[in-house]
Amino acid sequence: MIKYSQLIFCYFNTTTLQYVGPVLLLLWLVCLFIILGTTSEEFFCPSLAVLASLLKLSENVAGVTVLALGNGAPDIFSSIQGVYEEETELVFSEIMGGGLFVSIVVVGTLCIKSPFRLQGGLFVRDCTCYIIAVFWSYFCLKNNIVKLWQASIFLILYILYIALVVLSEIMQQGKKSVRTTLRKEVGEALQEIPQVQSNQNMIDKGEIEGFPSKNFFKAIQNVAVQRENRKGKTNNLVKQLDNLQLKSELGKSTDKINTLRSILSNAGLKEKSSDEKRRIIGSSIRELIFEDEEEEVPGEEVERVGLIKEFLHAINPIDKEDWKEMGFFSKVITSLKAPFYTVLKLLIPVVDYTIIKNGWCKLLYIVNCIVVPLYAVIATDITLIEIMPGVPCVFIAGLISLSLSVSVALTSIQSRPPAYHSAFALMGFGSSVVTVYVVVKEVVGVLNAFGLIFSVSDATLGITLMALGNSVGDLVTTLSLAAVGLPRMAFAGCYGGPLLNVLLGLGLALTLKALINGISGKNYLVKVELGMFAGNVIMYLVAGLLTSLLMLPAMGFEARRSFGCYLILIYFLFTLNIFLVEFDVIHPLSIFYHQKGIYPNGTIANITRTVNTTVI
Repeated sequence: MIKYSQLIFCYFNTTTLQYVGPVLLLLWLVCLFIILGTTSEEFFCPSLAVLASLLKLSENVAGVTVLALGNGAPDIFSSIQGVYEEETELVFSEIMGGGLFVSIVVVGTLCIKSPFRLQGGLFVRDCTCYIIAVFWSYFCLKNNIVKLWQASIFLILYILYIALVVLSEIMQQGKKSVRTTLRKEVGEALQEIPQVQSNQNMIDKGEIEGFPSKNFFKAIQNVAVQRENRKGKTNNLVKQLDNLQLKSELGKSTDKINTLRSILSNAGLKEKSSDEKRRIIGSSIRELIFEDEEEEVPGEEVERVGLIKEFLHAINPIDKEDWKEMGFFSKVITSLKAPFYTVLKLLIPVVDYTIIKNGWCKLLYIVNCIVVPLYAVIATDITLIEIMPGVPCVFIAGLISLSLSVSVALTSIQSRPPAYHSAFALMGFGSSVVTVYVVVKEVVGVLNAFGLIFSVSDATLGITLMALGNSVGDLVTTLSLAAVGLPRMAFAGCYGGPLLNVLLGLGLALTLKALINGISGKNYLVKVELGMFAGNVIMYLVAGLLTSLLMLPAMGFEARRSFGCYLILIYFLFTLNIFLVEFDVIHPLSIFYHQKGIYPNGTIANITRTVNTTVI
């Protein structure tokens, strides 16, 4: 990480340059946010969607497991390191402050940007578990000593939470399987068809020209049998629909049925002759059936493109056709993203089922295999750590890079993705997490430098700017998921991520530290400090969670914009409260500092961070 504080106070401390440093920091901060947004939108979200599909996870389960792990992994490692170095005050401030920001600001922003209806029971489960985790952590830490059994309960609670998630998913699947869902959608689509066609007797068996003779989806057959005795005139139409071939995806199936219903209920057909009706309907349905097959034609053109040309096209951040249709502002944003996008394409493999060949580019994937393992060990600063005597991590990473790249080169062809192509989604997910971790560290460093410039205390800095910096990745990822139509997954991650940080991050850190202390001859316990803003952050966090738990059921579990504005207001009041304490206007809520005599005679000492501005 760049040493921003040293850069500002050592190289921009003259009268002429004192304003240049902050301006450069601000511009660099904008670039970091662009990198975060590009990583989340173009790389992290597609990888997450593929993993959820491969693991057959629902949106909610993917949100509280895979998404939470991706967002929370860096925080877990930083928590372990912080507790090991006995910086528990900073760890607690970042975990609770970050949890407050994510569950209040990120959720509020999500509701304002993309209002949606959430799954009530799952929200109540996640929110209740998070409240329990917050109360347990405060109960254990408030006495400044955490015993081994108390630390272990953090991990036990997380295991119980995961078990509850799995149980909920099993119950959901039992109530409504994919097949039942499809049958219901088809049934709803067919209910209105007889109302339009029954009196016209438009379609009889064998009358529609050009119908394929392949089997239609079995669900239509079942629905037809159930409805046959009740609506006799529907029978001919249903039998004709039995000959269609429907794609297996639930979403696509429903879209096709709705489109078919629109075709058959077209009022303009009433004025046509019987022959004209049959030709129009037959032509429309043939288009409907074979539209997916026609989309595969461009793939043949890609097959004839050279290896190098295909590689250059894959890393090109600007599409010529899209560029012509962009407005001025969009062109500026795209131009700013372009260099970062090209670099990220080399660092993060992408599997995307929505584009040609699922994003497969042989030469690019070979480069990814070479770069990603080395990038991971360098970015996480474990290059020279020895796995065994004389064998550093960078050597192992080099062997992995060589093995993967040679394997892909020998076992794949350019024209189509190999059978193991989906496995690259895991590599892309991991590389995206590493990239977000690296960028967030830089964001935290920049915000820390701003705190030093404006003489903000350590406690205030940790609970506000540091928490904001650590959570900005969650914000960008959440909004990116909502933009691609996965608001429920994003919403679930806003509770699953902070919950993972509290129970697994803090619990694992405290447990390991207690074990280390016990093995080294000390007692099996950890001495901790909460910080003077512990009471403030706990109060606002619990207030936000409890009011969410009450308001959303009252609104029918509709995540409305008004609810999002309410959450943003809570965080504004929290920030105002913190800065009023910072500038000695009011007292903090943590009574422990008064008991220790830090605030004698009811006054608050002005705690500021001293900065050594000596030129290094």
